[in-house]
Amino acid sequence: MSDYITIPNKITDKSFEMIQDEIDHIDPNYTFHSAVEEATIKRAIHTTADLTTSKI
Repeated sequence: MSDYITIPNKITDKSFEMIQDEIDHIDPNYTFHSAVEEATIKRAIHTTADLTTSKI
């Protein structure tokens, strides 16, 4: 598989992109209050694989 990502930071980057796509799908008008909040929420979702964790 040529699109299989094995570099850790690239895995995280792709995961965060996918998380943002899901956030946009759930609530297209959602905006984060700060960069810290965005990073925290996305990290929690990435770690748990649960979008409901952050109550978006």
